[in-house]
Amino acid sequence: MQKGFYDLTSGMLTQNRILNNVSDNLTNISTPGYKRDELVTTTFHEQMQIRTGNTDKSNRTDLADASMLRTVDEVYTNFEQGFCNDTNRSLDFAVQGDAFFEIRGRDGNTYYTRNGSFTLDNDGNLQLQNIGLVIGDDDNPINLMTDKITCDSAGNITDLNGNPLGTIKLVTFNDTDQLLKTAEGMFTNPDAGNIAEEGDSIIKWKHLESSNTELTDVITDMITAQRAFQSASQLLRMYDEVLNQTVTEISRIG
Repeated sequence: MQKGFYDLTSGMLTQNRILNNVSDNLTNISTPGYKRDELVTTTFHEQMQIRTGNTDKSNRTDLADASMLRTVDEVYTNFEQGFCNDTNRSLDFAVQGDAFFEIRGRDGNTYYTRNGSFTLDNDGNLQLQNIGLVIGDDDNPINLMTDKITCDSAGNITDLNGNPLGTIKLVTFNDTDQLLKTAEGMFTNPDAGNIAEEGDSIIKWKHLESSNTELTDVITDMITAQRAFQSASQLLRMYDEVLNQTVTEISRIG
């Protein structure tokens, strides 16, 4: 009886975590360059189930390993490339490859993102709205003063007369698993040694990378988690009713 309570309660908690993860992915399905999070579950603290006699406990028989709990093992980010969609907008940029744009946040922190939906601030600097300024390969913000530009695959931006305005910096990491995800699909890099010296990524001008979250997969995961949560909840209610009846009967006998 107690094992059933453990199994069902841990199942409900795990399915709730899955629903929260699905909700985050679904919320950002339209965010350019967003990388979906995937949740892995595991059993916790497996124990050997043993059969013994009612009176004589010396003759024990091992039955099987079993776990009384199921829990979340880890949440990892899937960095698979999203589709590059043609927007025909001069301040849209998409990365093809493993690199990230570098953003100097309004809060002073450095962020990395695949979201290339840029705009110009009041000073003519290229920015990711609500986040910060886009950094060039000279480690300074890129000042354009105009959206009448062209850009090649290396990120070199020029005006319509061919005058250079700056080069978008692309940053590649040795291990993307070390990146820490923050709000709005941004990442921070806690280890400076994780930045790779070279990369082979290119920029597609007038394109945006879509989120790599598949709507059908998200909906399927949501329905599955909701049904599992509801089933565990109903069974837990039945367990509670059986336990109450058992206690009532024991009280009567007493």
